[in-house]
Amino acid sequence: MTTSIVEIVASFHEHGWSESGPTYTLEYQQRFLRRGQNRVKESISWLIDEDVLEDSDQKTMAEVREYRNSLAHELAKALIDPDAPAKPYLIVRLYELMRKVERFQASLHLDANAEFDNREVDPDDVHTGVRIVSDLVMQLIMPAPGAHLFALDDRTRRQSIVVTSEEQPPVYATPDALETAVAELPETPHAPEGVASLLQLSRRLLVMSSVEYEFAALGAEKALQAVETTLRHVLNANPRQSYSELIERYLATHPDGPLDTDMLNSGRRLRNVAAHPKNAAAMPIVLMMQSVRTSHEIVNELLRNPTER
Repeated sequence: MTTSIVEIVASFHEHGWSESGPTYTLEYQQRFLRRGQNRVKESISWLIDEDVLEDSDQKTMAEVREYRNSLAHELAKALIDPDAPAKPYLIVRLYELMRKVERFQASLHLDANAEFDNREVDPDDVHTGVRIVSDLVMQLIMPAPGAHLFALDDRTRRQSIVVTSEEQPPVYATPDALETAVAELPETPHAPEGVASLLQLSRRLLVMSSVEYEFAALGAEKALQAVETTLRHVLNANPRQSYSELIERYLATHPDGPLDTDMLNSGRRLRNVAAHPKNAAAMPIVLMMQSVRTSHEIVNELLRNPTER
């Protein structure tokens, strides 16, 4: 993955070709090729500067590097000791980080290729070799419903996925209860492929929270990202427009619509909170479940034909 990040940033700065290989712009040579320079770290910083990645992604990379180093030095302990910390959620975060970088790479290729002039192609629909391999890895670590191959997380199964009251007893977040709740989420038949993929991932992460509690917050984050992606699709927005700008544009053009400022901005703020690993363990699963459900409903509303309202 680090190799791909370095290569993608390097290709952006290619200036020509010589007998020894590609040549690069002076900016790239001065920033990335200085003696002792960490090209991976500098490439990630550049991607953050270009709004491809976020500061939280840099923190994810640092956490992955630290965890990888600990496994390299204490692999036997990680395999034998049941109390050794396991962080499978990092694989999902890495996958999403790489998808952001690949989306950026796809946009560059589409803009530079005359074949796609005057044609609308969603970068999410471009499948690179790295993405194909990444998708296969995700399928291996996130099995089909009913295949509970890992020990269950007590933090998950001790919480209710519904708001309890005198009339409503708790519904504890067991694998079966999570699968049932996810199966009852609203369908999104009109969602573009990129949006549908995010929603599908959010549902799978909710189910997998039975083995790693933090997956629930990741699931909510992906569902909320699907809302943002839908807004960009509906408004045909510039990729550099911020989420808050998208909300302002939508509300200005749909003043009488069913979606209001509080609803959309609450989702935006929750997405930002869920994106930070330290917050994931503190967020109740009932909130994450409701967030995913509401995100599905908002996506449907954004894509609904006005005559159907």
